[in-house]
Amino acid sequence: MFLGNATAPAHIFEVPAGEGTEIYWNVLDLVVNNCENVELRPVNTLSEPCEQYDEYKMKKMKTREKTQMNQVEIMKIQMKTQLTQTKGLDHQKLLRMILQV
Repeated sequence: MFLGNATAPAHIFEVPAGEGTEIYWNVLDLVVNNCENVELRPVNTLSEPCEQYDEYKMKKMKTREKTQMNQVEIMKIQMKTQLTQTKGLDHQKLLRMILQV
């Protein structure tokens, strides 16, 4: 990592060896003092997600499932609307056939 206009790197980071299950590489802490001085503190560790990440993932997945369910309901309403606009057809029977597919 180069600081400012330096021509030589101030730090060289290499991914450390891990157990293979970690998904995060904690490279450094960036500390800014008085909006002027910047300090890089190398951490260089690997870590696994915390419980809050797992909860976030589950919540996101549930939200996605709800969105997909809502989209299906919207499609059903659209189909029903189209069917009611079609004359001369047994709408209920046709709707059941479409929804079973």
